[in-house]
Amino acid sequence: MQSVFEFLDGSDSASQDEFFRRLDAWANEVLRLRADTAEERYDPLERTVVLDDLVGAYVARERLGRFGDVGGLLVVRAVDELFLAVTREVGRDWLALTGLADMAGEGWWWNRLPVACPPPDRGDARSDG
Repeated sequence: MQSVFEFLDGSDSASQDEFFRRLDAWANEVLRLRADTAEERYDPLERTVVLDDLVGAYVARERLGRFGDVGGLLVVRAVDELFLAVTREVGRDWLALTGLADMAGEGWWWNRLPVACPPPDRGDARSDG
């Protein structure tokens, strides 16, 4: 695995800033998706997760991937793994049903849809005080 700093070595500050913005966008989208799927009444068959939000997550990952092979970066792999944990492989047929097939990229994330997840275990949470 490569560190982010190794990956960005030699990049100008504007490129580095853009990379971190895109990484932040991907992480935020996946964390929001995780929170949605952990809601007590979440039903993946209902429209609980708005399609625009879901597509926003896919687009965020697509944009991050434009920097090159980022999947080997530990921080990206961690967010990707969380995304894998809250989604399941369904193929690409759903894209045509929603009219999104033309805008979808080739990334593996476009083949996945959210599933209900158990709420996070709060038993190990530290107390800051």
